[in-house]
Amino acid sequence: LMYYFSSFKNFVDWLSIMYSFLLFWLGGQHLSVLQELKTSLETGSTEVQGTWADPADRLSYFELADRVSASSQNFQTAVAFYPLAVGARFISAFSGQPRLALVTDTLFAAAVDILHFG
Repeated sequence: LMYYFSSFKNFVDWLSIMYSFLLFWLGGQHLSVLQELKTSLETGSTEVQGTWADPADRLSYFELADRVSASSQNFQTAVAFYPLAVGARFISAFSGQPRLALVTDTLFAAAVDILHFG
């Protein structure tokens, strides 16, 4: 098993697959929290000042809105890093072609300098 994951290409492929599952899970979690918020809003009334007569219901709504905001932030952050996973897959695919492998070998050799000055 360690031999299988010692290859950069296999590692990047599995990392990309795991990251895709993470994105699906975070997206589903966000949709679930949004559904809870929708259900909470449906219990409110427009005739009542503050939408809910009970202050505890109002407080639970705002706590739920805070959860939706945090869930959205987490999902957006995860989606923002997905292009890095796709880029890593391109780099691993380039290593299969001799001429394109020159590019990836150069990037790997210069990685320390790129990170330092980049």
